[in-house]
Order: sequence, then C-alpha cells, then structure tokens
Amino acid sequence: MIAFASSLDQAGVLARSAEDAAVVLAAMARLRSDGLDQRRPAVPDYAKRARQANQGPAHRPAEGIFRRRPRAGARACVETAIKRLRELGAVTQEISLPNSPLSVPTYYVVAPAEASSNLARYDGVRYGHRAAGAKTLEEL
Repeated sequence: MIAFASSLDQAGVLARSAEDAAVVLAAMARLRSDGLDQRRPAVPDYAKRARQANQGPAHRPAEGIFRRRPRAGARACVETAIKRLRELGAVTQEISLPNSPLSVPTYYVVAPAEASSNLARYDGVRYGHRAAGAKTLEEL
C-alpha cells in the first residue's frame, strides 16, 4: 500500500456485520504496540459494544440525506436498506451534516497537495537511479 493522501487514506476492514468488524478491530488493537510503549492498556470488548449499540429504541430514518433531489430510485434503495437494517436490530438516528456540500471541494484541494508531498519520494532525486556527475535536471 502506498500513501496517496495520508489524511484521507485509511486501511479498513470489510465485514458482514458490525460485530465481525469489532472482532477484527480488537485483534488490530492488540497488535498496536511497537515494544516502546510504557504500558499496554487493555483492549475493550468491541464486539460486546457492537451488540449493545444495536439494542434500544429505533429512530425514524434520517430525512436529511434527501434534502437534495436524489437520483431516480435512490431514495427507495436507501429506505429499503434502512428498513432491512432495522429489521436486523440496528438502531438508526437522524443526524445533521451541514458542511457536507464542502466535502468534495475540500477533497480536491487536500488530496493533490498531499499526494504530491507523499509521492515526491519517488522523484529519483533521493531514491532511485542517479547519473554519476549529473549537473542539470535533464542529465540527472
């Protein structure tokens, strides 16, 4: 894996359920020590927390995702998915993301800037082949 934009890139887990992802998270948390840590805090029981999070009163599906006019069929697909998740015991809760329209423009500023910084190491100046006695960029 090569970093493209460090603040945007994250390795993640694909799992069939939140509980399965929690089991993998616990395994990853146990491996986080590099041997230089002063202490190794106990790893929480993430799987138990995932089970507890899926209990409790259900909330009305978030209407905020539909503020803009969705593509044909998108609303029905999302509502079907929410309904199925609730049938499986998931709890839904409406939230507000007022700055989400700024996410794509922000990405297009941050991603290329970080990518150019991260990929600069492969420019052939610090690493890679160097022509002996090169005095100009073209000779290098």
